[in-house]
Amino acid sequence: MNIALIMTAVKLGATVANKVEVMQLLKDADGKIEGARVRDNLTGDEWEVKARVLSISQAIVFTNLTRFISGCHQCNRALL
Repeated sequence: MNIALIMTAVKLGATVANKVEVMQLLKDADGKIEGARVRDNLTGDEWEVKARVLSISQAIVFTNLTRFISGCHQCNRALL
């Protein structure tokens, strides 16, 4: 099912990346997240991804790190 979802997203114009780490979330002048600076963990290349919808898939152990990077200090911490 995941492969079918990815294939559909690509057909509709999405860019899909694997083994990529979010280094920084990019925000507009109002503080709304509009993208991310990412690093390819295989090559070390970095680039910016801008989108109307940004989906970050992660394991639960990285949830609190993502909240920290986003600047969401009032968010509840995930319980492990």
